[in-house]
Amino acid sequence: MGRPTIGENVRRNTRNSLAIYVISQGLKFLLFPIVIASVEEGYALVRVSWIFFSYLAIYEFGVGTAFMKYTAECHAKGDYERLSRLLSTGVALCGVVGLVVVSAVLASLDQIAGLFPTIPAESYDTARFVFGYVAVAAVVNVTLG
Repeated sequence: MGRPTIGENVRRNTRNSLAIYVISQGLKFLLFPIVIASVEEGYALVRVSWIFFSYLAIYEFGVGTAFMKYTAECHAKGDYERLSRLLSTGVALCGVVGLVVVSAVLASLDQIAGLFPTIPAESYDTARFVFGYVAVAAVVNVTLG
């Protein structure tokens, strides 16, 4: 069996990207109403936390772009061993950084909730839950693309 044609690669990559996107959006679609229903003042809190963590996704420092460049370069050269190492390293790096970010967020949920003076003290448990949930969801989203 020969090397796949460009058309076959485009179809396969488009199908894979679409599947990842559908799964990611589907999880958001299913989980968001559950989170909102579980918190009384939920919507505003979830929106604020999503905005905060969206900025983290924006400032991923070009790592995703670099991986796309080097992935395309390795694929074009047919260097699949290097491509495998590159992708394994990339997923591991995103996972470790994500774990560090989630751990830091979970360890400092009280301080994060305290940054928002409009959150009443009795709602801190809700705020901690929402910020923790959104942090995990954002890291999974950034890691899986």
